[in-house]
Amino acid sequence: MASEQVLKITGALSDPTRYNIYRYVLANKEGVTVTQVAEHFGIHPNVARLHLTKLEEANLVTSRAEKSGKGGRPGKVYTPTLKRETVSFPPRDYAFVSEVAMRTLDRLGEEAKKVFVEEGYRLGVEVGHRYLQDEHFRAEDQPFPRLVEAAIRIAEQQDLYPELLEVQDPMFRFRVRNCPFMEQIHDYPVICEMHQAYLRGILETIGGRVDLIEEKCMVHGDLDCEYIAVKLP
Repeated sequence: MASEQVLKITGALSDPTRYNIYRYVLANKEGVTVTQVAEHFGIHPNVARLHLTKLEEANLVTSRAEKSGKGGRPGKVYTPTLKRETVSFPPRDYAFVSEVAMRTLDRLGEEAKKVFVEEGYRLGVEVGHRYLQDEHFRAEDQPFPRLVEAAIRIAEQQDLYPELLEVQDPMFRFRVRNCPFMEQIHDYPVICEMHQAYLRGILETIGGRVDLIEEKCMVHGDLDCEYIAVKLP
């Protein structure tokens, strides 16, 4: 990444309010307005507009004109750019290593992909156990809503921008609004399978055996990935 762009990004996100506004836009990919940002953060619309402009100048969000239906000039709707920007000091290129690994996996065939998915599940189990230990959380003593709450909190820690949609013991529905692998997932669909196994590993560590059903997927053009998790007997 060019040094000029690094400075733009770090400058844009150095302000805590602006950083949180960026996260808010990321979590609302259908788009947000200046008014919505102002109301959500309790700031003046002019201040909200300034923060959004700074984010747009850094290529972190983009805007489009949209009529409100109330007459007057069209207002701007801001959406996340979704283009990956990686900043590290000193510079590192983990994306290159990831691309080489995925190409190698492709060449090794179906057995290697099966191991890849299994490893995703195992990592999910490790993340779940780490959460239980760090939070001193005894899953076996918790009611179903508390188990769901813990699972959503872990997804938040993974920067998946989860949203809980429905809870009806023994199932819950949730959506994930950020795909950490968006740039590679179209070329390597097995990544999606691995990540679902990873999520299942987390869920099963927290609440026992589950059936994880995919209802929507960003790979297929949906805004979010949406799942139903059903606790099995």
